[in-house]
Amino acid sequence: MAKKASRRPAAAQSKSSRSAKQKKNMAQQEPRPPAALMRSAGAAFAALAVLRLVAGQFPEARLWGLSYPGYLPVWGELLIAALGIALATPIFYGLYRWKSDLLERLPALPLSLFVAVVGGIVFWLFRMDTFFLGDGASYLAEHFRWVRGAPISEDVLFSPGSAPMTAWLLATLAKLLYGGGEGVTAQPQFIFQAAAAVSGAVFLFIVLYSSLRHTEDAALRLARIALLIATPGLLFFFGYVEYYTLYFTALTAYFIASAAVAEGKLAPQWMILAFIISAALHLMTLVTLPGMLIALAARGGESARRQVTLRNLIIGTAIVLVLGGIYYFASGVAFEGSRVILALQPFGEEGAVQHYTLLSGAHLGDILNMIFLAAAPPLLLLAFVPWRGREWSPAELVTLSHVLYTGFLLLFGYTCFGMARDWDVNAGFGVAASLFAVTMLAGRTDAPRRAWLGYLATGAAIVAVVPWLIVNIDTDTSEQRFRDIMALDDELLTGDFALNGYEHLRKHYQRTGQPEEEAWTIRKKVEMVGYPEDFRKLLRAVVMQVPAADQKGYMDFVFAELAEKLRRMETQDVGNMYAGEKREFVEVSAEALLQIPQLQGLQDAGDAYFEKQYRMLSDIIPDDALLGMAALEYRHDRGAVLSDPAPFIEAMPLIEHSSLLASRAGRALILTGRPEEATTMLNRAMEIDSAFTLPHFLLGYLAATAEPPRPEEAIRHLETFVATPEGHQLADPAAQERYIRQAREMIGRMTMRSMGIDPGMR
Repeated sequence: MAKKASRRPAAAQSKSSRSAKQKKNMAQQEPRPPAALMRSAGAAFAALAVLRLVAGQFPEARLWGLSYPGYLPVWGELLIAALGIALATPIFYGLYRWKSDLLERLPALPLSLFVAVVGGIVFWLFRMDTFFLGDGASYLAEHFRWVRGAPISEDVLFSPGSAPMTAWLLATLAKLLYGGGEGVTAQPQFIFQAAAAVSGAVFLFIVLYSSLRHTEDAALRLARIALLIATPGLLFFFGYVEYYTLYFTALTAYFIASAAVAEGKLAPQWMILAFIISAALHLMTLVTLPGMLIALAARGGESARRQVTLRNLIIGTAIVLVLGGIYYFASGVAFEGSRVILALQPFGEEGAVQHYTLLSGAHLGDILNMIFLAAAPPLLLLAFVPWRGREWSPAELVTLSHVLYTGFLLLFGYTCFGMARDWDVNAGFGVAASLFAVTMLAGRTDAPRRAWLGYLATGAAIVAVVPWLIVNIDTDTSEQRFRDIMALDDELLTGDFALNGYEHLRKHYQRTGQPEEEAWTIRKKVEMVGYPEDFRKLLRAVVMQVPAADQKGYMDFVFAELAEKLRRMETQDVGNMYAGEKREFVEVSAEALLQIPQLQGLQDAGDAYFEKQYRMLSDIIPDDALLGMAALEYRHDRGAVLSDPAPFIEAMPLIEHSSLLASRAGRALILTGRPEEATTMLNRAMEIDSAFTLPHFLLGYLAATAEPPRPEEAIRHLETFVATPEGHQLADPAAQERYIRQAREMIGRMTMRSMGIDPGMR
């Protein structure tokens, strides 16, 4: 302790003997910052607050790194902007200095522990309910299957190529704590939320304890704490569902430790341990290896220390860039992309090309947005810190290295969902920039300048992070913002990456009981790629969820999309495309035709509408057996008599993916006297979709009317049908009730027959 105290300024060494009155007098006598600096720096930080206010008025624009306060109520948005402007003036400067001095008097360890515990509780109480950004929904789905013993995708759940230790820890803990389907631990999000709260508590402790122990200047200490904590990465600890949370805490510990090692305040072993843990939690840590090497060189022999210069850092970084560029082009990544680096030109299969590329306007704009989101306060602070006129210290070089190499990740890293959704990939850049700024501030400014700039940056960081947290934690504003940022890139991304985001939204709307919004989201998925299964989901949603007034618009969209896909495959003479095979789209087209009678919004013009769409599809694929079957079924629903089983027998081998078509073919074959073929098709319907229970009614009818009847088989099917009305997929409640009544009557007759009592009729 004595050795440590000897390195501190005289004022710090005597703080234990200094009275509160003396401190107050010293604070009053301390020179104020130059008036010119107060005006220029204050104006710059005030402009940052105004810029966020203006950007908030354009939520649909590519201003996501600035516009998020615009999702608050108007009064909240104005209040945040007003506070940001006020904090850029001397109004709260006295309060800042008082807080700084108060921190100096409080014991480091108890205070750090107290804040960590309180912070962990806050993180848990205000945990997020949504999981829109990043890969959250995918991880939750895998965890749900994992703890219940269902088949999983190991590449997704255990992420061996990116976050091996994080994935293993979360999966193992989830299974250990799983409550067998009951209680909070049975929820897929629990382990993410619990790990986030604990990780956040550790993060707060590391930042506070390191700042209170190793930062001598009181004003700088408070600025360091604020800048390191108040970055967008703080959101991780509020139950953010991703594999970056634990890594973010470990990376912050490594950054802090590397600077402390370079300053001679920490043994290198602690830095190396933090680096290893962070790299195991996420392999992205490896890009920051140069910072550790510089810190080790600074603690080495005289020869090694002489190499720790700004010139050598620049030369080394230039070599890395040249070698990386050679690999980038020689390996083909520039033209084909990879899971690590963005491509230079669009790539991917026809119909799903990735246009979000390295030099695309969207990506370049997103880099600026991410800089504003993650590091605007510290980078603006650096504009008022002198860079020349003195030799660079090892700590400055280490922290500059972290900024450069996390900056390379920001510039080149493969943010496959678009950076607005993948902001979390670059959250570490904010910590690196903050640590670099306070390190430069400590060594290159005098006390008055240091205190004023620290005050400005602290205020700016707080007013930036508060609305960021509120908007993302609140379910409604989080959803609104996500819809806007999805719209920025959904035409630029590979189809599956766009679908990923809309699937997140669909699950949210399904979970929160918003059927119309869920239908809209499925429609967006069809727009993005149009997999046959998404068409089927949309058709079910149109029947079951969309208001009658909107049904025609949805069906117009469905038929137009199907016609476009079929026409393209016919023109190109191919049997498949990126979204699927031609035969499956024909099945979906026949399904769409058969849904028309169920739509209340088409009751007055159903026949004309059917004939219009049927002719359009028949012109593209004439004489198709499935379309012919759909026409016969439609006319039967309108009163025509079915007598010829041949068209349905012809269609049987073509029905491979549609439970609806298989069920309709089974019904038609019953009516035309072909029970064996009908049974085959009804069983196929249930194999395709086990949740579709209408075929059970028809199989029960077949068993009940067979000669002789099969009572046990009939009762089994009919009871299944009656017990699962949600699987009938019938939009007309009266029709559903009629089927259920008939099923119960047949159950009664079959029960009597199984008891040896002749019911008198079949």
